[in-house]
Amino acid sequence: MKNGINAKGNYHIFIRDEMKYKTCMLSAEKSGVPNYLAVNKIENIDNPDILWFAKMTANYRQMSDGQHLGVELSKTNNLVPRQGWLVLFERKGKVDFVRDTEFWYGKDDVEWACSPASIFTDTKTFYSEIDGVREAKSREVTTQSAFGITRDGKHAFITCLYKVSALQMWNELKGDFKLLAVMDGGGSAQLEYYENGVHTFKASNRELPNVLCFYKYKDGKEPAKPEEPTTKAYTEAQIEIAIDEYFKGITIEDLKEELKKGIKEHL
Repeated sequence: MKNGINAKGNYHIFIRDEMKYKTCMLSAEKSGVPNYLAVNKIENIDNPDILWFAKMTANYRQMSDGQHLGVELSKTNNLVPRQGWLVLFERKGKVDFVRDTEFWYGKDDVEWACSPASIFTDTKTFYSEIDGVREAKSREVTTQSAFGITRDGKHAFITCLYKVSALQMWNELKGDFKLLAVMDGGGSAQLEYYENGVHTFKASNRELPNVLCFYKYKDGKEPAKPEEPTTKAYTEAQIEIAIDEYFKGITIEDLKEELKKGIKEHL
């Protein structure tokens, strides 16, 4: 499949240009509302420092109050509940997944992290162990959104506005994909992308808690990379000189007294 938008049957598939864009998570913001409750329309979820090229539905939320569900690591949110959710994340350019009970990174340690309902791979299928989002969710026939990794390693957003089950979607797409992470669907299944103008596929106008995004930084907006710690090599002679300097003026009796003091403190 080519970079950009592809149509395959009932699926709209946006492939990331690996040479130009990165992947991140964007959380909804709304004035006067805590970030973990904020929801907004997909076109209004943004970051002023970036140019986005595609956005897609990510995590679930409580329909009653907007409470964000699952792990959500973005520029503005650092939510890591320990409830049995799957965690899909990118760290140092590699996408991986674990359960939230095994996930100990914060938002400064990873590029992004989110919580799919299920993850399909060539060898096994994994499910978030949350009430209402268990294995049965993969058989629910509805509109779908998914993050995918193609057979040649490219990131992709997939939206299907025709009702299918997650399992059917995997079976129909696994020839092109080695991983499929199924995100929130139903009325939340939404994809917005830029290709000669903005295009949007929506199952409804439902507001979302967050989105996954393909982007690049605007000129001058990319954060400075932290400096790598440096280590200095010393010769054996330099080490011996340093030891001699450290113990200069210290007698055997001084060392005995320090040793006695240490032993007494630990008795």
